[in-house]
Amino acid sequence: VKKCKKIFVPSNQVKEDLLNYTEIQENRIKVIPHGYTRQNKETGNKERKKQILFIGRIEEKKNILNLIKAFNVFSQRHPEYILILAGKIDQEYVDKNIDLFNTDKIQLLGYVSEEKKYQLLSESACLAYVSKEEGFGIPILEAFDFNLPVVCSDIPVLREVGGEVCVFVNQDSIEEISNGLEKITSDSLGNIKSQQQLEKFSWRISSEIYLKEIF
Repeated sequence: VKKCKKIFVPSNQVKEDLLNYTEIQENRIKVIPHGYTRQNKETGNKERKKQILFIGRIEEKKNILNLIKAFNVFSQRHPEYILILAGKIDQEYVDKNIDLFNTDKIQLLGYVSEEKKYQLLSESACLAYVSKEEGFGIPILEAFDFNLPVVCSDIPVLREVGGEVCVFVNQDSIEEISNGLEKITSDSLGNIKSQQQLEKFSWRISSEIYLKEIF
């Protein structure tokens, strides 16, 4: 912060964090969203499995415990669904809450390859992303790419990424998250608005802004 002439951040939320927790001048911060490169090579909607997907680190700030509790409520009405948690595991966090994770309704996959991630995105029913805090939210763009509906936290940074496409819920309310899962799994897949939102996150556009700011 002291040495840099300019600091590039991917969201207004990160900018606000810098302004709140450092003495940096606002005019030194430039918000440039991350771009996204499409990975979905399939045409049309693939038949989906009865599975809800989370992608990200399995840790406290990702709000996994509330997601599991909300899924358990949802599962009482829809016992055919499973919850898949894909991402690097904070083992201490899991061990401390092992009773919640220890069920055949939850698949704790740990870190997965890019190929496995794309397979999960192509076959799941929806993405659940109810983090307490984020700096951006790439999994939401990945879900849009694969035509997955998304239920996510109603926090400013995910509003930036998700626009008006996602179902936003209070991440502290198990009832709201459960109701969000209910809504998102009953909606039809393949929302044209999600594709329009995805178009806003282009590496070409971001790169042009970076180059302009640097040179």
